[in-house]
Amino acid sequence: MTKVIVEVSGGVVQAVYARNKNIEVELVDWDNAAADPEYAEQCRQIMKNVSKSKTYTDIL
Repeated sequence: MTKVIVEVSGGVVQAVYARNKNIEVELVDWDNAAADPEYAEQCRQIMKNVSKSKTYTDIL
């Protein structure tokens, strides 16, 4: 299964589209993290793992 990480800051994701249904989408929403320290820590951990990974590629 392919994992897609969507990172949001200062906006709203309306949808995520893919041709392959065999994906997992994970949202990192920094706007909501500002109000929830526990969620903020989860977001930091996700992005830390992404930055350390050699398999994730920024596609935008």
